Amino acid sequence: MSFRKTVITVLQFIGLFVVYLGLDFLRGRLIPMSREISSAMPSSAAEQMPISIFLYTLFVVLVIMYAIKNSHWHGLKLIGAMILVTTGFQTFMEQIDTVVFMKAFPLLTPIELTKIIIGEVLVMALFVTAAVFILGKWKNRNNEIKKQEPLRNKSWFWKIPVLAFIYMFLYFLFGMFPITFPEVKNFYTPQTADLNFIILFTVAYIRGILWVLLSLPVLYMMRGKRTETYTVLVLLIAMIPALGLLIPGPLMPDMPRLAHFIEIVLSNGLFGICIVAMIAKKPPVNSDEPA
Repeated sequence: MSFRKTVITVLQFIGLFVVYLGLDFLRGRLIPMSREISSAMPSSAAEQMPISIFLYTLFVVLVIMYAIKNSHWHGLKLIGAMILVTTGFQTFMEQIDTVVFMKAFPLLTPIELTKIIIGEVLVMALFVTAAVFILGKWKNRNNEIKKQEPLRNKSWFWKIPVLAFIYMFLYFLFGMFPITFPEVKNFYTPQTADLNFIILFTVAYIRGILWVLLSLPVLYMMRGKRTETYTVLVLLIAMIPALGLLIPGPLMPDMPRLAHFIEIVLSNGLFGICIVAMIAKKPPVNSDEPA
Protein backbone atom coordinates (compact mmCIF):
# COMPACT_ATOMS: atom_id res chain seq x y z
CA MET A 1 0.00 0.00 0.00
CA SER A 2 1.37 3.39 -1.02
CA PHE A 3 1.86 6.23 1.45
CA ARG A 4 -1.06 8.14 -0.11
CA LYS A 5 -3.42 5.17 0.26
CA THR A 6 -2.26 4.64 3.83
CA VAL A 7 -3.03 8.26 4.73
CA ILE A 8 -6.45 8.03 3.07
CA THR A 9 -7.26 4.80 4.95
CA VAL A 10 -6.24 6.35 8.28
CA LEU A 11 -8.39 9.42 7.62
CA GLN A 12 -11.31 7.20 6.63
CA PHE A 13 -10.92 5.25 9.85
CA ILE A 14 -10.82 8.42 11.97
CA GLY A 15 -13.90 9.74 10.19
CA LEU A 16 -15.84 6.51 10.71
CA PHE A 17 -14.72 6.32 14.33
CA VAL A 18 -16.17 9.79 14.96
CA VAL A 19 -19.36 8.94 13.05
CA TYR A 20 -19.98 5.80 15.10
CA LEU A 21 -19.33 7.57 18.41
CA GLY A 22 -21.69 10.35 17.36
CA LEU A 23 -24.46 7.93 16.37
CA ASP A 24 -24.05 5.96 19.59
CA PHE A 25 -24.20 9.18 21.61
CA LEU A 26 -27.41 10.24 19.85
CA ARG A 27 -28.94 6.82 20.47
CA GLY A 28 -28.33 7.21 24.19
CA ARG A 29 -30.04 10.59 24.15
CA LEU A 30 -32.97 9.75 21.89
CA ILE A 31 -33.65 6.20 23.14
CA PRO A 32 -32.53 6.23 26.81
CA MET A 33 -32.79 3.28 29.12
CA SER A 34 -35.25 3.34 31.98
CA ARG A 35 -34.39 5.05 35.27
CA GLU A 36 -34.36 1.66 37.00
CA ILE A 37 -31.66 0.34 34.67
CA SER A 38 -29.62 3.55 34.70
CA SER A 39 -29.64 3.74 38.50
CA ALA A 40 -28.45 0.13 38.74
CA MET A 41 -25.17 0.96 36.99
CA PRO A 42 -22.32 0.06 39.41
CA SER A 43 -19.70 2.74 40.03
CA SER A 44 -16.91 0.44 38.77
CA ALA A 45 -18.75 0.06 35.44
CA ALA A 46 -19.05 3.83 35.08
CA GLU A 47 -15.29 4.16 35.59
CA GLN A 48 -14.56 1.52 32.92
CA MET A 49 -17.05 2.96 30.43
CA PRO A 50 -14.77 5.40 28.48
CA ILE A 51 -12.04 2.87 27.68
CA SER A 52 -14.62 0.14 27.02
CA ILE A 53 -16.54 2.31 24.54
CA PHE A 54 -13.25 3.30 22.88
CA LEU A 55 -12.21 -0.35 22.39
CA TYR A 56 -15.69 -1.39 21.28
CA THR A 57 -15.89 1.39 18.69
CA LEU A 58 -12.33 0.71 17.52
CA PHE A 59 -13.01 -2.96 16.80
CA VAL A 60 -16.47 -2.41 15.26
CA VAL A 61 -15.11 0.21 12.85
CA LEU A 62 -12.10 -1.92 11.87
CA VAL A 63 -14.19 -5.04 11.24
CA ILE A 64 -16.81 -3.25 9.15
CA MET A 65 -14.16 -1.27 7.24
CA TYR A 66 -12.33 -4.47 6.36
CA ALA A 67 -15.53 -6.17 5.18
CA ILE A 68 -16.65 -3.25 3.02
CA LYS A 69 -13.21 -2.63 1.50
CA ASN A 70 -12.85 -6.29 0.50
CA SER A 71 -16.32 -6.56 -1.03
CA HIS A 72 -16.83 -6.55 -4.81
CA TRP A 73 -20.36 -5.18 -4.30
CA HIS A 74 -21.10 -1.47 -4.12
CA GLY A 75 -23.92 1.02 -3.65
CA LEU A 76 -27.33 0.06 -2.29
CA LYS A 77 -26.62 -3.64 -2.77
CA LEU A 78 -23.60 -3.44 -0.47
CA ILE A 79 -25.43 -1.22 2.04
CA GLY A 80 -28.39 -3.61 2.21
CA ALA A 81 -26.18 -6.67 2.61
CA MET A 82 -24.06 -5.11 5.35
CA ILE A 83 -27.10 -3.84 7.26
CA LEU A 84 -28.69 -7.29 7.09
CA VAL A 85 -25.51 -9.05 8.21
CA THR A 86 -24.44 -6.65 10.97
CA THR A 87 -27.87 -6.13 12.51
CA GLY A 88 -28.64 -9.81 12.13
CA PHE A 89 -25.41 -10.88 13.81
CA GLN A 90 -25.21 -8.13 16.43
CA THR A 91 -28.84 -7.66 17.39
CA PHE A 92 -31.38 -10.26 16.36
CA MET A 93 -29.28 -13.40 16.80
CA GLU A 94 -27.99 -12.37 20.22
CA GLN A 95 -31.32 -11.08 21.49
CA ILE A 96 -32.84 -14.51 20.82
CA ASP A 97 -30.61 -15.74 23.65
CA THR A 98 -31.70 -12.80 25.78
CA VAL A 99 -35.35 -13.75 25.34
CA VAL A 100 -34.63 -17.38 26.25
CA PHE A 101 -32.79 -16.36 29.43
CA MET A 102 -35.01 -13.36 30.16
CA LYS A 103 -35.55 -14.39 33.78
CA ALA A 104 -31.85 -13.74 34.47
CA PHE A 105 -32.41 -10.06 33.63
CA PRO A 106 -35.16 -8.82 35.98
CA LEU A 107 -34.55 -5.17 35.03
CA LEU A 108 -34.95 -5.89 31.33
CA THR A 109 -38.62 -5.55 30.39
CA PRO A 110 -39.96 -6.26 26.88
CA ILE A 111 -40.17 -2.50 26.31
CA GLU A 112 -36.52 -1.99 27.28
CA LEU A 113 -35.44 -4.91 25.06
CA THR A 114 -37.36 -3.39 22.15
CA LYS A 115 -35.60 -0.06 22.73
CA ILE A 116 -32.23 -1.81 22.66
CA ILE A 117 -33.08 -3.55 19.37
CA ILE A 118 -34.37 -0.37 17.71
CA GLY A 119 -31.35 1.64 18.88
CA GLU A 120 -28.80 -0.93 17.68
CA VAL A 121 -30.48 -1.34 14.30
CA LEU A 122 -30.70 2.41 13.68
CA VAL A 123 -27.07 3.03 14.67
CA MET A 124 -25.73 0.18 12.55
CA ALA A 125 -27.90 1.01 9.53
CA LEU A 126 -26.82 4.66 9.52
CA PHE A 127 -23.19 3.78 10.21
CA VAL A 128 -22.98 1.19 7.42
CA THR A 129 -24.53 3.67 4.98
CA ALA A 130 -21.99 6.32 5.98
CA ALA A 131 -19.14 3.78 5.75
CA VAL A 132 -20.03 2.81 2.18
CA PHE A 133 -19.91 6.48 1.15
CA ILE A 134 -16.75 7.35 3.10
CA LEU A 135 -14.89 4.27 1.84
CA GLY A 136 -15.73 5.11 -1.77
CA LYS A 137 -17.91 2.04 -2.37
CA TRP A 138 -21.05 3.84 -3.49
CA LYS A 139 -20.08 3.50 -7.16
CA ASN A 140 -18.18 0.77 -8.98
CA ARG A 141 -15.11 2.90 -9.55
CA ASN A 142 -12.72 0.01 -10.16
CA ASN A 143 -14.88 -1.58 -12.88
CA GLU A 144 -14.90 -4.81 -10.96
CA ILE A 145 -16.21 -7.72 -12.98
CA LYS A 146 -18.94 -9.94 -11.62
CA LYS A 147 -17.64 -12.70 -9.41
CA GLN A 148 -18.34 -16.34 -10.22
CA GLU A 149 -20.99 -18.24 -8.25
CA PRO A 150 -19.49 -18.40 -4.70
CA LEU A 151 -21.39 -21.45 -3.42
CA ARG A 152 -20.92 -25.10 -4.23
CA ASN A 153 -23.41 -26.03 -6.96
CA LYS A 154 -26.59 -27.33 -5.32
CA SER A 155 -24.65 -29.50 -2.86
CA TRP A 156 -24.63 -26.75 -0.24
CA PHE A 157 -28.41 -26.89 0.46
CA TRP A 158 -28.28 -30.16 2.36
CA LYS A 159 -25.32 -28.90 4.39
CA ILE A 160 -27.43 -26.22 6.12
CA PRO A 161 -29.08 -28.72 8.56
CA VAL A 162 -25.65 -30.31 9.11
CA LEU A 163 -24.15 -26.92 9.90
CA ALA A 164 -27.05 -26.25 12.27
CA PHE A 165 -26.11 -29.39 14.21
CA ILE A 166 -22.47 -28.26 14.25
CA TYR A 167 -23.55 -24.89 15.65
CA MET A 168 -25.69 -26.57 18.29
CA PHE A 169 -22.71 -28.73 19.32
CA LEU A 170 -20.36 -25.71 19.51
CA TYR A 171 -22.99 -23.64 21.34
CA PHE A 172 -23.37 -26.16 24.16
CA LEU A 173 -19.70 -27.19 24.17
CA PHE A 174 -18.38 -23.65 24.62
CA GLY A 175 -21.43 -22.74 26.68
CA MET A 176 -20.04 -24.97 29.42
CA PHE A 177 -17.04 -22.65 29.78
CA PRO A 178 -18.85 -19.70 31.42
CA ILE A 179 -20.67 -21.85 33.98
CA THR A 180 -17.34 -23.14 35.30
CA PHE A 181 -17.14 -19.79 37.09
CA PRO A 182 -19.28 -19.59 40.28
CA GLU A 183 -20.20 -15.98 39.52
CA VAL A 184 -21.72 -16.99 36.19
CA LYS A 185 -23.54 -19.99 37.63
CA ASN A 186 -25.01 -17.87 40.42
CA PHE A 187 -26.07 -15.23 37.92
CA TYR A 188 -28.26 -17.67 35.96
CA THR A 189 -29.57 -19.86 38.78
CA PRO A 190 -32.11 -20.28 40.25
CA GLN A 191 -33.85 -17.87 37.84
CA THR A 192 -33.30 -20.13 34.81
CA ALA A 193 -33.29 -23.52 36.55
CA ASP A 194 -36.70 -24.40 35.10
CA LEU A 195 -35.68 -23.95 31.43
CA ASN A 196 -36.76 -26.83 29.21
CA PHE A 197 -33.75 -28.48 27.53
CA ILE A 198 -35.85 -29.45 24.51
CA ILE A 199 -36.59 -25.77 23.97
CA LEU A 200 -32.90 -24.89 24.41
CA PHE A 201 -31.81 -27.49 21.83
CA THR A 202 -34.55 -26.44 19.41
CA VAL A 203 -33.69 -22.75 19.68
CA ALA A 204 -29.98 -23.51 19.24
CA TYR A 205 -30.70 -25.55 16.10
CA ILE A 206 -32.89 -22.81 14.61
CA ARG A 207 -30.23 -20.24 15.42
CA GLY A 208 -27.70 -22.42 13.60
CA ILE A 209 -29.82 -22.28 10.45
CA LEU A 210 -30.25 -18.51 10.80
CA TRP A 211 -26.50 -17.97 11.26
CA VAL A 212 -25.86 -19.81 7.98
CA LEU A 213 -28.55 -17.90 6.07
CA LEU A 214 -27.26 -14.56 7.37
CA SER A 215 -23.74 -15.55 6.30
CA LEU A 216 -24.72 -16.07 2.64
CA PRO A 217 -24.51 -12.35 1.69
CA VAL A 218 -20.93 -12.31 2.99
CA LEU A 219 -19.98 -15.26 0.77
CA TYR A 220 -21.57 -13.57 -2.25
CA MET A 221 -20.10 -10.11 -1.74
CA MET A 222 -16.46 -11.09 -1.25
CA ARG A 223 -14.02 -10.64 -4.14
CA GLY A 224 -13.35 -14.36 -4.44
CA LYS A 225 -10.14 -14.84 -2.46
CA ARG A 226 -10.81 -17.66 -0.03
CA THR A 227 -8.56 -16.27 2.70
CA GLU A 228 -10.45 -12.97 2.64
CA THR A 229 -13.79 -14.79 2.79
CA TYR A 230 -12.65 -16.75 5.85
CA THR A 231 -11.31 -13.61 7.51
CA VAL A 232 -14.33 -11.38 6.86
CA LEU A 233 -16.95 -13.96 7.85
CA VAL A 234 -15.11 -15.00 11.02
CA LEU A 235 -14.65 -11.36 12.05
CA LEU A 236 -18.31 -10.52 11.40
CA ILE A 237 -19.87 -13.65 12.90
CA ALA A 238 -17.58 -13.79 15.94
CA MET A 239 -16.64 -10.22 16.77
CA ILE A 240 -19.79 -8.24 15.88
CA PRO A 241 -22.02 -10.24 18.29
CA ALA A 242 -19.38 -10.36 21.03
CA LEU A 243 -18.01 -6.81 21.04
CA GLY A 244 -20.96 -5.38 22.94
CA LEU A 245 -19.89 -7.51 25.90
CA LEU A 246 -16.78 -5.37 26.23
CA ILE A 247 -18.97 -2.57 27.60
CA PRO A 248 -19.89 -2.92 31.29
CA GLY A 249 -23.46 -2.27 32.31
CA PRO A 250 -26.14 -2.85 34.94
CA LEU A 251 -27.69 -5.91 33.28
CA MET A 252 -24.75 -8.32 33.49
CA PRO A 253 -21.85 -8.45 36.01
CA ASP A 254 -18.24 -8.42 34.80
CA MET A 255 -17.48 -12.14 35.09
CA PRO A 256 -20.51 -13.40 33.12
CA ARG A 257 -19.96 -10.64 30.57
CA LEU A 258 -16.29 -11.46 29.92
CA ALA A 259 -16.85 -15.22 30.04
CA HIS A 260 -19.57 -14.91 27.39
CA PHE A 261 -17.27 -12.72 25.28
CA ILE A 262 -14.66 -15.49 25.13
CA GLU A 263 -17.37 -18.12 24.55
CA ILE A 264 -18.95 -16.28 21.60
CA VAL A 265 -15.65 -15.37 19.93
CA LEU A 266 -14.43 -18.99 20.04
CA SER A 267 -17.66 -20.80 19.19
CA ASN A 268 -18.83 -18.40 16.49
CA GLY A 269 -15.33 -18.08 15.06
CA LEU A 270 -15.07 -21.84 14.60
CA PHE A 271 -18.58 -21.94 13.18
CA GLY A 272 -17.69 -19.24 10.64
CA ILE A 273 -14.74 -21.37 9.50
CA CYS A 274 -17.08 -24.36 9.14
CA ILE A 275 -19.53 -22.34 7.02
CA VAL A 276 -16.87 -21.23 4.53
CA ALA A 277 -15.23 -24.67 4.41
CA MET A 278 -18.49 -26.52 3.78
CA ILE A 279 -20.52 -24.33 1.44
CA ALA A 280 -18.17 -21.82 -0.21
CA LYS A 281 -16.89 -22.92 -3.58
CA LYS A 282 -13.17 -23.58 -3.78
CA PRO A 283 -11.22 -21.47 -6.29
CA PRO A 284 -10.26 -23.05 -9.64
CA VAL A 285 -7.19 -25.28 -9.66
CA ASN A 286 -5.27 -22.76 -11.78
CA SER A 287 -6.10 -19.93 -9.37
CA ASP A 288 -3.31 -18.26 -7.43
CA GLU A 289 -5.50 -18.26 -4.34
CA PRO A 290 -4.82 -21.26 -2.06
CA ALA A 291 -7.74 -23.55 -1.37
